[in-house]
Amino acid sequence: MTKKLIGALLLSFLITIPVFSDIQDDFDKLVDFSVTLEKIDEAVAAGREAALDTDKIIIVDGAISAIQIIDPEPESFFAEFELVDGKWQGLEDVKMFSSIIRLTGEEFAARIPARRSRRAIPNEIKANSHVLVVGVLSELRRMSDGSTTVVIDGYYVRPID
Repeated sequence: MTKKLIGALLLSFLITIPVFSDIQDDFDKLVDFSVTLEKIDEAVAAGREAALDTDKIIIVDGAISAIQIIDPEPESFFAEFELVDGKWQGLEDVKMFSSIIRLTGEEFAARIPARRSRRAIPNEIKANSHVLVVGVLSELRRMSDGSTTVVIDGYYVRPID
């Protein structure tokens, strides 16, 4: 009886291995999980923007340094925020990386109030919070200081404080 049970468990395990590899292959075709704000910044600084894959979904995290609501109407809501991250270089210097996250749609209008709310909003997107963003690389934007940054169209934003 024990041999049959072990055989059945082994067989069920071997059958599921191809399913998991298919899931991973599908994920790899859709998502570039290796992208970080640091890698985006390095590519832009080196003039290798073309090497950034704009066809795949990326997942990045960082802190929201500023939010700008461009159209507050729920049906045409449009906002952008600057997502920043950093890395210590030695004991005294921090190298900063940033990107602009562009958000559109009613689902974000409810989560980014035009004015500060007295009541807590579930999953509110607010300045100085740490977030996880799922999106796609959209365009390069020349900033007022002469630098170039990448704009990411955000599809999902989740606070991770």
